[in-house]
Amino acid sequence: MNIFCKRPRPPNIDHHQGMTLVELMVALVLGLMLTGIVVTMYLGFIQSSRTANQIARIQENTRFANSFLQKDLREAGYAGCNQDTKFKIYLDQNAAGYSDELFNIGFALAGWEYTGSGPDATNPVVLTDSVGIASDWTLIDASGITVNMNDAILALGPLAGSDVIVAKSMQELDTIVDTVGAIESDSIDAHDPDIITQHDIPKGQVVIVGDCNEADVFQNVNIRNADHLSRGQGTGVLVPGNDLTSEPWSNFWGPEHNLYGLQSWAYYVALGVGGIPSLFRVDISCGLSPDGECSTIGSELVEGVENMQVMYGVDTDGDLVANQYVTAAGITPTAGGESGFNDVVSVRISLLMRSLDNGQDIIDTEIYNLGDGIPINPIDSRLIRITTNATIHLRNMGV
Repeated sequence: MNIFCKRPRPPNIDHHQGMTLVELMVALVLGLMLTGIVVTMYLGFIQSSRTANQIARIQENTRFANSFLQKDLREAGYAGCNQDTKFKIYLDQNAAGYSDELFNIGFALAGWEYTGSGPDATNPVVLTDSVGIASDWTLIDASGITVNMNDAILALGPLAGSDVIVAKSMQELDTIVDTVGAIESDSIDAHDPDIITQHDIPKGQVVIVGDCNEADVFQNVNIRNADHLSRGQGTGVLVPGNDLTSEPWSNFWGPEHNLYGLQSWAYYVALGVGGIPSLFRVDISCGLSPDGECSTIGSELVEGVENMQVMYGVDTDGDLVANQYVTAAGITPTAGGESGFNDVVSVRISLLMRSLDNGQDIIDTEIYNLGDGIPINPIDSRLIRITTNATIHLRNMGV
């Protein structure tokens, strides 16, 4: 018997070969191509997502800007039952800081047109993020005289190329009129409903006191929390101040009469805190007085507003419907010698909005047409821009 076993043959290693160099290189190339495709798709998704977010933010800023403008413009001219009241102005109309466009309640709407930015402009307005000078903006007053930008507004730093608009109305105050000590005096006793020894009207506030037939307009020169209002001289620098030679009060004002504060807002485009063009609003109710108790600093409402153009809808036949839209420089006085802005029944606001950061790969060199074909040439960049138009009916104008 054979006790020896035959040893099995080892596997033939010739039948188990690895990848060749060519196969390895092909696999690497295919892997790199697939990775490149995935990375490209991912970067494209990130870019499109970023662009979509920036567009959404621009649209949100647009809605926010229009909501502010619409609210204040729709209230322009509101005077309660004093719509047809005869106003006696005690403000110092000869003061350097006075202008009807800012303080006269009879001029409920006003605006300054940036020179060369109308629909008939032969060349586009080139934006440079620089502050303009007074003569860059004009309007035509009730006397038919071309008036440059008010110095108080100019000091706020409006950017060249954009229009400026001012809306005024009367805001009913909670303060109660006690009495006029004497019709020849310069003070009115007044108090808050809850505190009978003081009022809450700030120093510098332009105040209207009266009834549905007549009313007096003056600047309160007394401090908040005092027991009376005053149309005297006061202390410090108040703009525009009161005319100290003016006549006595129109009436013995008392608790049965109304007390209003002038609400005057100016809208303009200026550089914001981050150096980005933004929509600003400033309260002129206190006349931008350095020594008043109201803020004299414009509030940055919406960033990314690169340009604002304003067209005014003028009613020429008395049916409260705009027959034509013109710029502020195109509004002429009425036949009766009143401000042509009193015939404005609607306003068309056009905004050029931009992203806060670069949002596209190509440089934007486009010239944008705002409103009724107003050409605007912004700074070339990779920013995303859109235009928007809103026509606002003025409920209290022309009535």
